[in-house]
Amino acid sequence: MRWDPTDPLQRHARYSLHAGIWGLFFALLSVPEVALLLGALSLYWGISALRGKPPASAREGRGGGGRRGHRGVAATAEDVAGTARRPEGSEGGTGTDAEGGSGDGRGGAGGRTPIPLAVTPAQAAKAKRTAAVSGLVAAGLTLAIVASTYAFQFAYSDYFTCQNDALTQSSRDDCKRHLPEELRPFLENRS
Repeated sequence: MRWDPTDPLQRHARYSLHAGIWGLFFALLSVPEVALLLGALSLYWGISALRGKPPASAREGRGGGGRRGHRGVAATAEDVAGTARRPEGSEGGTGTDAEGGSGDGRGGAGGRTPIPLAVTPAQAAKAKRTAAVSGLVAAGLTLAIVASTYAFQFAYSDYFTCQNDALTQSSRDDCKRHLPEELRPFLENRS
């Protein structure tokens, strides 16, 4: 696992990425209200993830002296992953099975190295930075699409008002006079 679910800055970076992508989808699917909300949240979470300082336990080298912090017992990566990984020599038996593995089928067979358990601070920082920057890019695109949508609706409000107030198809077709000729082919088949 490359990210630490107990670190709030990494959670904010992940939230930023997910909210930005979903905001982009909603912006492209013409739901600008939801896209605006998700884009703004993504921007906030991305900036807070990049500007925030790591927790004291991460700066001190992760868990030095058995100190867990001021919140009590914190979840570990194993708790969140739902696995019970043990070092290779810590099994109760001989450590071998019929195929020459480690007895539990998880490692040691065929010269495989065990999966590293801890996330290094460099890996955690890189994962956080990558997710936060990607979330900021997605948020920027989302907010740009939403802003252009609202600007277009504001600039051509006469056209949209005419479309909404039209009672017949012929009067709706007559609303094209409110648009520049360059934009008429794009909005021609839209109802």
